[in-house]
Amino acid sequence: MSTGSGGASAAGAAAGVTDPKEGGAGGEGSQTPPGPVGGAAPIPSQPTAPGPANGGGSATGGATGGSGAGGSPGAGGSSGNGGSPPTLMCPCSSPTPICGPDSKCTATRWVEPVSTLPDRWRNNFDTTVWTKWVRSVIPVVGQASTQDAALLEVAYYAERIHMPDGQVLVPDLIDSMLGAHPTRFSVYPACPNAWIHPAVQPPQSSGGGGLDDTLVTEDWVLRYPKCTGENAVACNLVKPGTLCNNCGWANDAEPDTCRDTLAHEHGHTCDLHRREYMDPAVDALASEVFPTNDIEGPAWSASEYFMNPSLESGAGRDSGRAMEAAALSYWSVAHKFTMSKYPTGYGYALKNKRCPQMGLTEPCPDTLTRTFTVPLDNFDLSGPR
Repeated sequence: MSTGSGGASAAGAAAGVTDPKEGGAGGEGSQTPPGPVGGAAPIPSQPTAPGPANGGGSATGGATGGSGAGGSPGAGGSSGNGGSPPTLMCPCSSPTPICGPDSKCTATRWVEPVSTLPDRWRNNFDTTVWTKWVRSVIPVVGQASTQDAALLEVAYYAERIHMPDGQVLVPDLIDSMLGAHPTRFSVYPACPNAWIHPAVQPPQSSGGGGLDDTLVTEDWVLRYPKCTGENAVACNLVKPGTLCNNCGWANDAEPDTCRDTLAHEHGHTCDLHRREYMDPAVDALASEVFPTNDIEGPAWSASEYFMNPSLESGAGRDSGRAMEAAALSYWSVAHKFTMSKYPTGYGYALKNKRCPQMGLTEPCPDTLTRTFTVPLDNFDLSGPR
């Protein structure tokens, strides 16, 4: 089963889930091998938080109305849900590769209304729930109340992994994810509306990795402090507006949870996408390299390879203790994430390690700008396709 890098309990670890090859997603509950996860809807934004794209101001500017401190005005008029989709006319290139809401080339990221996302993605989900997105290697979509900072953080992660030198590292994978099998990151709000799965007990914020969707939740993406005291309750019982990390809330032994989850769940997506859609030989190889669990094993090793090192196992591609050679080759050779293309010591550091001075819902400065072109910059920005 496709599960995440940390389950709520032994029962969670053993819980069943839809076969990931049939589109199911698994997830992370705390920091021991887990069970799957699922579910969601919006919460009110916090006063200190960047506002949602459909109306509120944000650190990067609202996408449809409003403006944010340090950001550009949103396109689409002053009404949060009013205005027509923006018409953006600029082809842009490095070092200002982003066509901004004012149709001028910029290096400043912005959170766009879902109306500018091509139909090949929009047709696969409810656009009344998923209302905004950020351009990256693949789309990073969010709900109205998902913090903009969480979308920006996930986009930053995706580019660290897929474009270490500003160029797509595995072109055939990204071609498939942008073309025949549209793939995305889905970023859920915090509890009580996080991604939860009924098979994980007790219910908690988590993540999942399916063939064409990596599901993540803002509370652990943005590294909120763990839910403790009166907030240490099942995700569905958390009071709206509470900024705490609900992952593994019932496990007092783990104060810092879901640290590898983003790498783990996207590892599932990269692995299963290739195995199902692109190269059946990798499916057979997974059974050889990970004989005890050919679904979870690749995702655990993805955490090591891409975090470099994993914060759970301490192993990494070239940092921390050495990864198993066969697992390293699985990602470097079979999946074509060539090790030599990453600088020595290069990996993904969590938000609270990179910018501890920033508030819980404030983005790291390194997520606010981008000077290289990503594949989705080349899609027409003029509205629904």
